[in-house]
Amino acid sequence: MFLWKAYQDILPVGSNLYKRKIASDPKCQICLKSPETVEHALLLCDWARATWFGAEGQWTPTVKTVSSIGNWIVECIKKLRAGGGENQERRINTQQPHKKEGNYSKTNLVKWRPPPSNWLKANVDAAFRKETGIGAIAVVIRDYKGRIILGFSGKIQTKSSIAAEAQAIRQALIIVNNLQMGKTLIESDNLKLVQAIKSNTPIGEALAIIQDIRILMEMLPEKGITWTPETEIAWPMQ
Repeated sequence: MFLWKAYQDILPVGSNLYKRKIASDPKCQICLKSPETVEHALLLCDWARATWFGAEGQWTPTVKTVSSIGNWIVECIKKLRAGGGENQERRINTQQPHKKEGNYSKTNLVKWRPPPSNWLKANVDAAFRKETGIGAIAVVIRDYKGRIILGFSGKIQTKSSIAAEAQAIRQALIIVNNLQMGKTLIESDNLKLVQAIKSNTPIGEALAIIQDIRILMEMLPEKGITWTPETEIAWPMQ
């Protein structure tokens, strides 16, 4: 019933309430940036995107992949059917969220790579708006069989896209240390940041966060940080 209401655009989101003169402002009351359409509320708001990333499918919807909620649902069903069921390769729909702040122009599909046997892998992602300095981070931790152990998403205040990604890595390490999860690989799609952490190269806008990351990594007896490459694919355009 909920999906039917979303498909019919009759959910009580801000834009619909505004059209009916029930609300005085159609703007999303969470991000305070965009009109709260069904698509924005369920998929495109930074906080919704962080939640989707933390879910099992690890989706990161963007304006390039969501022309309407109905089309998005249909495309998801098609991908699941084309995948061949439970034995299909696990695929993660990710995007490099802010190589340019506020630009959601790239969407990618990459194969999730399992960590070594008896290890965990923490995938991280971040979103950031330069105009407000507000961002969102997400962490998904899986075992070597691909089973989700834990997911986290949260709101942050930050200065740049690379600082946001660094905060996501730091949060993953805090979780792993606090819960004593043991052998863990941290995986990010930000090559510059991963290289800086490995080589102890300073990045001014994320210097303090990287220092925290290195301290947290020293607390783990067995750990690693890796970069995941991305391959651009064609998606239905808006």
